[in-house]
Amino acid sequence: MERKREPSDRYLFHKTAVTIITAVLLLILSIILIHRFDFTSSKKYTFSELTENTAESVSQPLSVTYYRSRTLLDRYPSLKDTEYLLRQWASLNSNISLEIKEASDTKTKKLLETEGIPAQQIETTTSESESFTTVYSAIVMDYGADRSIIPYLLDPSSLEYNLTRYTANLTERKTDYVMVVCGNGARLDQDYSYMMAYLINQGFTPVEFYISSAVSDRETQPLITDILNSGNIPEAPLIIMGTSEFSKEETDALERYILSGGKAFIATQNYTVNILDGWEIIKGNEYFKRMLFTFGIYLDENPVCDEQSLKISSAGQAETSLNAINSKSLRYPLWPELSRQKNAPLGLIQFWPSGIVIDEEVSELENYRAEPYLYTSEKSWHLKPYDGKYTTSPSARYTPDEKYFTAVTSAVITKTNKKVPDLIVYGDQYGFNSQILNVISSSVPDFRTLNFLSDSILKLTGREELSELKYKFTQTDTLNKMQNENRSESKNRVYTLIIILPVILNIAAYCAVRFYRRRRFYEKNQY
Repeated sequence: MERKREPSDRYLFHKTAVTIITAVLLLILSIILIHRFDFTSSKKYTFSELTENTAESVSQPLSVTYYRSRTLLDRYPSLKDTEYLLRQWASLNSNISLEIKEASDTKTKKLLETEGIPAQQIETTTSESESFTTVYSAIVMDYGADRSIIPYLLDPSSLEYNLTRYTANLTERKTDYVMVVCGNGARLDQDYSYMMAYLINQGFTPVEFYISSAVSDRETQPLITDILNSGNIPEAPLIIMGTSEFSKEETDALERYILSGGKAFIATQNYTVNILDGWEIIKGNEYFKRMLFTFGIYLDENPVCDEQSLKISSAGQAETSLNAINSKSLRYPLWPELSRQKNAPLGLIQFWPSGIVIDEEVSELENYRAEPYLYTSEKSWHLKPYDGKYTTSPSARYTPDEKYFTAVTSAVITKTNKKVPDLIVYGDQYGFNSQILNVISSSVPDFRTLNFLSDSILKLTGREELSELKYKFTQTDTLNKMQNENRSESKNRVYTLIIILPVILNIAAYCAVRFYRRRRFYEKNQY
């Protein structure tokens, strides 16, 4: 005969069943519904007000397709953050639809190639062999008949910036043109090819113009003076790479253009450097020097050196060339490495930079406000010539013959009572050169200078808030990639969050339940 289950047994059975069912349901919900609480100091997983407003302004269907290869997802776990942020962003507006597609099958790859979506090669290494795999990670945005492509994403660091920028351009039917001219005898398609590609990657559409000395075919090579003397100030800012071959006519036209409200970014020095062989320093363009002084900007005669500089090595004392640099072994003071600062959040490297002296009284005569934009470290000095020549060999010993100081290597000029600047002068024309970028880049390209250029263009066009979105992910939180002095503190914080805090919460919950039950028991039995 079966024993009757006591009421206490039934209570225990029901309680256990409810607990198990609840736990299973919570487990299922945790898989289906994912919510991330953002406790990061920079709020990297929380969209800015600018991003939310831009997404909410989409009034027509915006179709977003995220193509990614499974190989990339396995190798770069941060792509899961990209997917999470994309879903979160698409949920801001019902007009935005999101589709995530694997780019692994042959049919999809052919479609991507047809649509002009670039593929990338990544190295896959095993214990037996090394090979390269073709991968895709791109976002395609279709808005009516218009299309934009955000190429090759490996991490979410620039995702919010790109989504906000491309969405605004699509909804406003706007193309971000920039005018580019090379004034130092180099060619944009060869010597500044990385810069041109980077501008396109950042969503700009560069239009090339020429100075008169570089024109061979007047019909296909438009002169920069055609724009400067037209009397119509375009919205597109002007980017000038080097000024050594600017004529007096072109320099005067540029001065009138800026005074009339034109926007310009000028990368220039008070001298030129033979970067291919010898690194000889030659005096620069006097016309341009006088033009800049109209705005209260004076370029130092001598290059700036800095103890905080890039490490390089050379083939020997006798010759110096880009090809001679094989590894990094000693500091080269003529290539200062600027630390992180307000207008260069990632820092950057400069090459034989010109120091800039600002004369506020002169700039005020033209109703401008001239201010420093970038600084070297406190241990900078000027390289003085000996017998009219500069010693530029990396293996030479450089000793300052004057006191250390902090040099200004970039300046910004703004019209009085205005917030958006008219002119940014950058005392280095070689930091954007493709051959220089090849030298300082190893397995990871050093495009910090190009990033600075992109930020400067946004500042000149009144969109500085947009450029700030790039730097929400700049801090490194991975323990094995941290500096030793920060690792211990971060490790303790992680242990506290994932081990100690849950234990404390469970103990607190247990104590609260025990206290509640004891109190109920006491209340029931005191009568």
